[in-house]
Amino acid sequence: MQKLQNGEIFDGKYQVVKMLGHGGMGTVYQAVELELQRQVAIKLVHDQLLFGGRHRARASVHLML
Repeated sequence: MQKLQNGEIFDGKYQVVKMLGHGGMGTVYQAVELELQRQVAIKLVHDQLLFGGRHRARASVHLML
């Protein structure tokens, strides 16, 4: 699983603010969606939990309310 650094641009859309936590499923980061300037959470899932032999980490992004 890739590790994101503070200030890094992820997927060309999100700027990482900080890591919020990690556990058995993956790691969650606080980020800013650059185009709309809104706070989001990015969850990167551990590689070993992915199906179908994908080699890059799967990410999900959720609006932080």
